[in-house]
Amino acid sequence: EKLTATLRHPADSIQTKIAGAIWNCASNSENRSALRQLGCIPALLELLQHTNEHVQENAAGALWNLSVDTDNKAQILDYGGIGTLVKLLKSCQSQPILENVSGTIWNCSAMLENRAAIRKYGGITTLLSLLQNGNEKIQDNCAGALRNCAINDQNKTAIREAGGVELVFELIDRVVASTQDKLIAMLWILTAAPEVKHAVRLCNGLPKLIALIETTGLSTQEKLVGALRNCATEPANRQQLNECGVIATMTRFVQRNSQQIAATTKESVASAVWFLCRDDKITARREGGLALMCKFLEDPHFGVVEHAAGALSSLTITEPENRDIIREEGGLQTLLNLLVQHHEICVVPISGQSPQQPQSFSPALLNILLCIRNSTTANETNATIAAAHPRALKALVFIVSKGVDEHSREAALCVKNLSLDKSIAEELQSLGVSQALQSLADRGVSEGVKKAAVMALQA
Repeated sequence: EKLTATLRHPADSIQTKIAGAIWNCASNSENRSALRQLGCIPALLELLQHTNEHVQENAAGALWNLSVDTDNKAQILDYGGIGTLVKLLKSCQSQPILENVSGTIWNCSAMLENRAAIRKYGGITTLLSLLQNGNEKIQDNCAGALRNCAINDQNKTAIREAGGVELVFELIDRVVASTQDKLIAMLWILTAAPEVKHAVRLCNGLPKLIALIETTGLSTQEKLVGALRNCATEPANRQQLNECGVIATMTRFVQRNSQQIAATTKESVASAVWFLCRDDKITARREGGLALMCKFLEDPHFGVVEHAAGALSSLTITEPENRDIIREEGGLQTLLNLLVQHHEICVVPISGQSPQQPQSFSPALLNILLCIRNSTTANETNATIAAAHPRALKALVFIVSKGVDEHSREAALCVKNLSLDKSIAEELQSLGVSQALQSLADRGVSEGVKKAAVMALQA
């Protein structure tokens, strides 16, 4: 309490020492709460406007420690502190002060409301400018603040319009590893915006992101995968990504770190391959992506399986050779195993009742059915293997009979492919497939479902 009161002492030397003492005390969690309750934050914000740089430095250092706590972040905003901090960041030349102020802004940017305030007071352009400061700590603080600010959609636009994307690629090879990681994390967040995906390509950033996967640590690599996946959702980026070997690079990354990488990263890799193979069915096969997707089908996480099966369904829709490779890599067998294991997931629940099975696997099952349908189209070997799988035919008939429309449609088209063999058709008949297909044709909501049922019946 005495420390807080003494902050307003008229002597600069006393204010410097007291602010320094509070800086030290604020490293303790209980002290941070007490200092907030005693009104320390508005007093320190006043000292940021002092003419003495030593006072400013210690006041900013104290605020840096205090701003670790959420309630203190909020109070800094309530007392107009974001504007004060940004103003000092713009005008100050002292490296120690800039270090402490940028650190405080980084902490404050972790709070949702502060991100908009930082933009409002012109903080985005100031932080970008200070990324070019030779002080590594200031660069790191600014990168951390910008990473947090980028979560705000309006800030994404502000960063892009201020040349932030181009600046990141200018600096990304020249900063320390921790700052590089934050800049890449910011790019990952920014590339959720369509305009940024274009900006990355236009400043020749795609090859640089791919190359960095080979030279950075695991945590940074996972962020790079996320950014590249986002970029792959933009059709204009896909040709360059494929030409630069992104699938081969991601495949090597997964193979080197298969036991360490997060499921979300595998999901990003599978999603990237899915987008990249929409217009190019050859590169993923040539660069190991197709084999990797077959391996991903064995992953215990539903999201990984969903995206891997989606990628494989795209790879097999028009490319006969890929249908053979899926079989040779063991993917077809895994798809059939998954079909049998999870086929009851798509049952239409009785009105007023909850589904009997968790629904999170339902999108994955749809992609599995799509892939089985594509893989058995005009491929007698695959059709024979599918029919010979224990309980696979029974699972397909079950889905035709009781599944929701989109699952039933794909199951019916699988039945159509398999029925080209007379012995398989007879076995399907013994399982009641004709009645199931007729029922689907009668109850189907969409014309696509009804047409699939009729085509299967004709087969």
